[in-house]
Amino acid sequence: MKLEKITYDNFDSAISIAKSIFPYEIKKNGKLSFESAYIESIKENDPRFAYYIAKSGDLILGITGHYIEKYIEENDEIWLGWFGVNPTLRKNGIGKSILKETSKAVSNMGFDLMFIYSGQRKEEYEAHRLYKKNGFRKIGQGIKEGEPVFFFVGRVPIEY
Repeated sequence: MKLEKITYDNFDSAISIAKSIFPYEIKKNGKLSFESAYIESIKENDPRFAYYIAKSGDLILGITGHYIEKYIEENDEIWLGWFGVNPTLRKNGIGKSILKETSKAVSNMGFDLMFIYSGQRKEEYEAHRLYKKNGFRKIGQGIKEGEPVFFFVGRVPIEY
């Protein structure tokens, strides 16, 4: 498995798989709520702010990413961004592999903790279990973009 950075060349593939993973994030205009984040990450070309397609050969396994909060001056927090597994491939350990590869990328940038926020929808409970099984602990809850979320933190890289 490899993480392929999302670029303008593979943008359509990334959007297609993201829509299948997060159908509830598709707006009335047909765009994903986070589509602009993908575009911004391509434009900024900052290694701390990147999204990826997880692939095995030509098979798209899922998506993942990481970002820092740009508005914090002394930023030592990096966050998992739009992590998900191709719905046709779930329950095969792929989520764990994608999470592990993402954690390695974050660790290689010098971070030793990764933060996550994840919605409280029923569809996201399996992701919460995955995070906990891989050393992330729930540290609270709140509201992000008008939706209730849980917050997690864990050491990186994930070892297993």
